[in-house]
Amino acid sequence: MRLLATTHVPHWQAGNRVMSSGYFVRDLRIFGDFFDEVHICAPVSKEPPPDDITAYSVGYSLTDCPVVRGSDLWSRLRRVWGMPGNVLRILRAMRGCDAIHIRGPENMGIFGAIALWFTKKPRCAKYAGQWEGYEGEPVANRIQRWLLSRRGFGGPVTVNAAWEGNRGHIYSVFNSSINRSDLDRTAEIAASKRLSSPMRYLFVGRLSDMKALNVLMQALARIDLSPRPALFIVGDGPLRQETERLVSELRLDSQVVFHGWLPPAELRKHYEQSHVLVLPSLYGEGWPKVINEAMLYGLPCISTSISSIPKILGDNERGLLVKPRDVDALTDAMTRLASDEELYARLSRAGRKWVENKTREDLMIWIKKILEESWGLELKKLDWM
Repeated sequence: MRLLATTHVPHWQAGNRVMSSGYFVRDLRIFGDFFDEVHICAPVSKEPPPDDITAYSVGYSLTDCPVVRGSDLWSRLRRVWGMPGNVLRILRAMRGCDAIHIRGPENMGIFGAIALWFTKKPRCAKYAGQWEGYEGEPVANRIQRWLLSRRGFGGPVTVNAAWEGNRGHIYSVFNSSINRSDLDRTAEIAASKRLSSPMRYLFVGRLSDMKALNVLMQALARIDLSPRPALFIVGDGPLRQETERLVSELRLDSQVVFHGWLPPAELRKHYEQSHVLVLPSLYGEGWPKVINEAMLYGLPCISTSISSIPKILGDNERGLLVKPRDVDALTDAMTRLASDEELYARLSRAGRKWVENKTREDLMIWIKKILEESWGLELKKLDWM
């Protein structure tokens, strides 16, 4: 069987090799591995690839669907003008495929949903953003959620939501980049995780407005610990220079280290050596994989009470929740975890135990069951199943 997948995530091609960010390649394979071939409709980037670029396995092919970036009026008009062309490209690609998989949010998800009006082939969607609406949400996201939530969509939609199970054809599922083999590899590291001095906080993610790095820096500046705690930032994005300026203004240069994006092996070292993951996002999170990854290594997490994060952290049973933009609450939570060894150990153990049945393999078994029951088809059984 052949699957068609639509996504806004940039891809690269070299000969017969199709490549993208390692996170996305592993994520798409959660669906794609149940098919003999996968054809992807996505923008083909001319920019240098990221450090973590990864090639798909044999059987993946690509159609270039250009996506105009930017939020200014001219960029929006160009996106609207380019919509018919991308819908036609998706329709052509559908001809040779047996099932269609739409990725969202972003515009390519809308284009794919429109193209599905012209076929009755089995379809499914994954909405990776925040399923519950939020203030300032892009119009494109609202349109896509509306399209996918209609029963007329005709297939299962997996989302990262606060509720459990399914509501009609909308399934609330977890997200994961952890393999079962990772559990054995990290068991000793997680079991030995303890507080030590100096305190090492960790942030992993894109440096953008939604991640509220300014709130994190202000909280770090208020923490009264000796020796001064360190913050390691793994990631990059449009607000890096602005965040670096704020670090200097707050006189945090000796405490904050910017690493940019790191390959998985280097990122693992930070999980091993750090004490606490801090993710002060304002909105837009679906199911942040970095929280699961931190729990794998025994790191408690401090994050905001948005989207599915309260479910992940068990309402303060596996981590600490704070309100978005609340600098005082974030400062208190970061200080509390650095000072209370009993609390730290309890959250560390609870998080590690919870994540042990949240592996990619567990998710793939669930996804296979959802698709087969919805489509009435039998998908490929993988060797490890």
